[in-house]
Amino acid sequence: MNERPAPADDDARRWASATLGVAEDAPVDVIRAAFLKQIGEADFYPSQESVVAWQSLSGGLAGNPRARRILSQQVIHELRKQVEHFAEAFFSINVAERVRKWFDLNTRCQSSAALSARLDGLSVGLHVDRDAALASLPTAEDAADDAAASERQVATRIFELFVLRPVDRAERQQELLEAWQADLKSWQTPARKLRKQFPKIAELDPEFVDAILDTPWPARRAATTTTYPVASPTPATTTSGRSWPLSIAIFLGLMCVSAISRCSQENNRPRSRFPPPTTRHNVDIIQRMVENQNRPQPPKQTAESANDEPSSDSEARPLPSEPAAENSQLERDEANDEAPTREP
Repeated sequence: MNERPAPADDDARRWASATLGVAEDAPVDVIRAAFLKQIGEADFYPSQESVVAWQSLSGGLAGNPRARRILSQQVIHELRKQVEHFAEAFFSINVAERVRKWFDLNTRCQSSAALSARLDGLSVGLHVDRDAALASLPTAEDAADDAAASERQVATRIFELFVLRPVDRAERQQELLEAWQADLKSWQTPARKLRKQFPKIAELDPEFVDAILDTPWPARRAATTTTYPVASPTPATTTSGRSWPLSIAIFLGLMCVSAISRCSQENNRPRSRFPPPTTRHNVDIIQRMVENQNRPQPPKQTAESANDEPSSDSEARPLPSEPAAENSQLERDEANDEAPTREP
C-alpha cells in the first residue's frame, strides 16, 4: 500500500511555533526558554503538544515515531480548520485568489486523503463567479411568471449546498426536498431551465437537481426503501379456541414422561447392603474420639531408665517349669518299683 507523505515541514514548524508562542524563525535559546516557561506554568507536567512542539523545533523527532505521529495528527487538524474556513468563504473570494489558495492547500494536504477529497469536491466551482451568475438570473420584479422567480431560488440553494461537507450537504438536501414536498412540481420547471440555460450552476450540485426533476420525493423514498415479505401466521400460532387445550395436553404429557424417567433412574441405581450411618451413630463415634484424646497417657520411659532398672514384669516372671510329660513318666516308674511283684 502506498504511504502518503508526511506533512510539510513549514506546516509542522508553523504549528510548533504557535504552540510554544514563539516566532517561526526564533533561535533555539528563545524556543528553549518558552518551553521551560510552559513547564513551570504546568507544575512540571507539560502537555503532550508542548513536548512534541519542542522536539519538532529542536530536532528531536529522529528516533521517536510516536512523537512524529502526534505531530502529523496536529498538523492535519490545523489544515482541516483552514480547509473549512476556505470553503465557507469560497464564493466571497475572487476567482484568481480562490484558485491560488486552492492549489496551496491541495499541495499541503497530500498527507490526508480526506482533505484531498474535500478539496477535489471544491475544484468544480473554482471558476464560477456566484455574484455574476445570480445577476444573470431574472429577479422577482423582472419575472413574468413564478417559474422564473423560483429559478433564482434554486440557484441560491445550489450555491448554499456546494460549500457544505458531504454529510451536511445530504442532510440539507433532505430538509429542502421535504419542505418543497407539497408543491414539488412547481420547482421542476425552474430546475429544468437552470440546467439548460446555466449548466455551470447546475453542475455544482447535480444530485440536488436530479432529485427535483426525477420522481416526486415520497416516491423516491418508497423506491429506495427495502421491503421484506412477512410470513402469514401458521395455525399452530393462532389464538383460536382449539389450540390451547392441545398445548396443555402436550405439556402434561411431557411432564409425565419426565417423572417416569426420573423414577426409573432411581430404581435402577445400585444400593448398598449396609444402611447408611445415622446421625446418632456419627455423634457416638465423635464422642469416643474426644474421650480417647482427653484420657491421660502413661509416662514414657527413656532408653537409659529402661537399661538401669529392670522392669517389674521381668522380676515377677516365673521360671520355666519342666515339661508335664517328663513328670508324669517319673511318677509311673516309681509306682512300678514300689508295687509287689505278682507270683504266678
